[in-house]
Amino acid sequence: VRRAGRQNDVGNSAYSAFQSAIALQGQIWAKTRDLERASNELELLRFDREQTQKNLADALSAMEGGFALFTDGKLQVCNDLFKSLMPDITDRILPGLELAEYYGALKSSRHLADDDERMRNNLTEAAKGGGETNRSSFVLELHGDRWFQISQQHTNLDNVILLQTEITDIVRKNRLEKDQLIDMQAHYLQSAFDHMSIGICTFSRAGKVMIFNERFRDLLGLP
Repeated sequence: VRRAGRQNDVGNSAYSAFQSAIALQGQIWAKTRDLERASNELELLRFDREQTQKNLADALSAMEGGFALFTDGKLQVCNDLFKSLMPDITDRILPGLELAEYYGALKSSRHLADDDERMRNNLTEAAKGGGETNRSSFVLELHGDRWFQISQQHTNLDNVILLQTEITDIVRKNRLEKDQLIDMQAHYLQSAFDHMSIGICTFSRAGKVMIFNERFRDLLGLP
């Protein structure tokens, strides 16, 4: 009787162990499926991120101006045009470069025009944070009569975007139009003076003759 009862106990224990093994195997299969699904999703995310980075790199390369993104005050990504603005500081423009260091490098570049103190003050202010507004811009003059506009914008995520736009053609065109307008005004003024009956002469602050009419010279008998 004891042996029969013991065999019954052993049989029940074996059956319970078998049930536990079946249940455990089901859990393992479920965890395995979850792990495979998570692995597939991670692979898709990795592929999407790589594709996004590639698309971003292609988009930056196609831009006509320089572009750079700073996160937490450090350079994250930029295009080749952004690096090539000042060739003597190209090697210093690497991921992790701080925004203040970038402006400091611009200020020390030998390609920057030396005779514009206001431009250097703008670089100093930009290195401090760009003022109270979320957007600011200023113009840089480079040697060789080249001009660039630097635009700085803060995003909602407290990132900073820098854009470099060459405006050399615009500056030269405006300068030419201004010179032509000055020459035209001088011509009109001279014509008006020449038809006056009184003698007129204007002098610069330094005391040099700027414009006069023939009546002025005739009245004074000047050569």
